[in-house]
Amino acid sequence: MSIVSTRIGRNDKQGDDNWTVFEYFTDHLKVEHVRPMIFVPDAEGGVNAKAVMEARVPAMNAKLRKWERRRVERGVKEGIDPAIVVADILARGHLTRRQTLRPIVQTFMDMEANPRTVRAAEWIRDNVTNAVLDTDFNQATRDRIRTRITDLIAMKADLEADEARQEVIE
Repeated sequence: MSIVSTRIGRNDKQGDDNWTVFEYFTDHLKVEHVRPMIFVPDAEGGVNAKAVMEARVPAMNAKLRKWERRRVERGVKEGIDPAIVVADILARGHLTRRQTLRPIVQTFMDMEANPRTVRAAEWIRDNVTNAVLDTDFNQATRDRIRTRITDLIAMKADLEADEARQEVIE
């Protein structure tokens, strides 16, 4: 769920006495993340890139979590079943199941009513307990979430009933 190692891949001196250092962070899944940085030499003309990189690990962990939240949002917007999105994110291990909830719900609340939104509503209804909603969202937001879920699922039921009536008529 976090950065497990860090190393310098390349350390190039620039013409202005600065250094471009390519740092490589490896996460717990052995996925490598690369970040170029420019270092200004210290008073002795040296660069302690390793110490700077190690100090940046907490920030890199936060960025990995942010990227994963964006990945959740994209998946829901693209209409991917939230169960698949959550399973993928949990397999990566940068976010917990609870941490995937907020981006799913926020994306769901921002989407236009369509089959993708209904899929997200059904997933939230079936997988998110009232206790989790009560803990993670304020009262007004919980009420809006529950109302939207109810309305979308009712709309889906109405559309399915209309479709069934059309089939009988034809």
